[in-house]
Amino acid sequence: MTFDLSPWHFLLVMGRTASLIAFFPMLSELRIPKAVRAGIALWTSLVITPLVPVSAFQPATIPDLTIALVLETFIGTLFAFVIRLIIAGIVTGVQWIDSEIGFQAAMQMNPLSGTPSSPFGTMALSIIALIFWSSGFFENLLVLWTRIFQILPPPITSISLETGTVLLTLSCHIFAGAIEIAAPIVALMFLLSLAMGLLARAVQGINIFFETFTLKILLGIPSIIILTPYLVNVMQQHLNLVPTHWQQLLHAIKAS
Repeated sequence: MTFDLSPWHFLLVMGRTASLIAFFPMLSELRIPKAVRAGIALWTSLVITPLVPVSAFQPATIPDLTIALVLETFIGTLFAFVIRLIIAGIVTGVQWIDSEIGFQAAMQMNPLSGTPSSPFGTMALSIIALIFWSSGFFENLLVLWTRIFQILPPPITSISLETGTVLLTLSCHIFAGAIEIAAPIVALMFLLSLAMGLLARAVQGINIFFETFTLKILLGIPSIIILTPYLVNVMQQHLNLVPTHWQQLLHAIKAS
């Protein structure tokens, strides 16, 4: 294997990898200094570059180099976007649970993203981060990222319209993931609301809004505790879809 570090070859690898790291969910949301993220991108590019097939790319002008770098950056952003779609589905499901139970009334600062979140939302994002970093998931993605470079080496000259179709299809997983995560709690809260509605018709003078709100919290907290293994399993299953979705995106881009 030839260790090649020609400036153009390395710049293209760096452009694609840096955009992936910059928009990577578990790195961009955390309060990691930009210098650290830049170091991760640089070190990852240095490791990957010798494993990437060397192209005969020699930019004749600065605009040629700029166009090549923009396309490589766009490719890295697309792969990061796929992960964001899956995370967005999980977060949407968690927010749905929060709104059903009433946890949104107890917003607090989320240490992972620096934005307000409910206690259950913070716990769910912490579980995602724990799965992501403790199970070797990130390392496996970097191995897959190297294979993507080998299958689709830079420079990229064009991107097919099929890529947009694949991304649109993958966007549907946001709703599928949200429904799968929130369905048990939503169904339980619906049955509770239905029961309270029937009770209000039978008992005059009951404050249905106050009682329902209180019962949702009293019933929702134990339900979440009982369903925690199920929720964690569903989150892990959706994270495990990332390699499959990356392969679908890769085939769409390669079709061009």
